[in-house]
Amino acid sequence: MLSGFDNLTTTLTCPKCSKETPKELKWLKDNTEFTCDCGNVTVFDNNKIIDIPSLSEYLKEKGFK
Repeated sequence: MLSGFDNLTTTLTCPKCSKETPKELKWLKDNTEFTCDCGNVTVFDNNKIIDIPSLSEYLKEKGFK
């Protein structure tokens, strides 16, 4: 699952407050929820993160921009 891309960074945008938070892809692989500074928690299934296009679409489905 994306092992060659662990150090790449993507930006997670909170669906509640729109704050942008940079995260490495390794962080996405190792976690199942994102807690924004505003307190909003978004849960995601990191087993569905397979490749870059899938990652982008999956995060959009979860409310990230």
